[in-house]
Amino acid sequence: MKKPHLNVIRTVGRLLSVWCIVILCAMPSTLQAAPPVRDQLTVMSRNLYLGADVYAAAQFLPDFQAASQYLWENMQQTSFVARADAFADEVMRTRPDVIGLQEAATWFCRDAYASSARIVYDYTQLLIDALDRRGVA
Repeated sequence: MKKPHLNVIRTVGRLLSVWCIVILCAMPSTLQAAPPVRDQLTVMSRNLYLGADVYAAAQFLPDFQAASQYLWENMQQTSFVARADAFADEVMRTRPDVIGLQEAATWFCRDAYASSARIVYDYTQLLIDALDRRGVA
């Protein structure tokens, strides 16, 4: 069995992109009638959790392949797919105006060192899909 090489460095960039999109979507368009003035803005902030303990994986260094495999196996055990559904249910109950996400990871794998990386888990997209199934996204 090939051990996947993981790359989660893009997480911060994706998080900032999602945050900007959320803020822009929350702003009223000049082409639409302005919504009634409200006294409060409801904000929800959640750490989606990377899915694995990076510090525990460091014990395998300098064997990056073993550290990557440890992270991969732990991430699969924490099942973000199930957690995304639970989070989407919470959004349905609370109906926040803005949602801030931390550790909205994207997990990549390569079949070989020189091959192209492919997305295996995209936490942001999985969450959007879970919300979409509930008619929220």
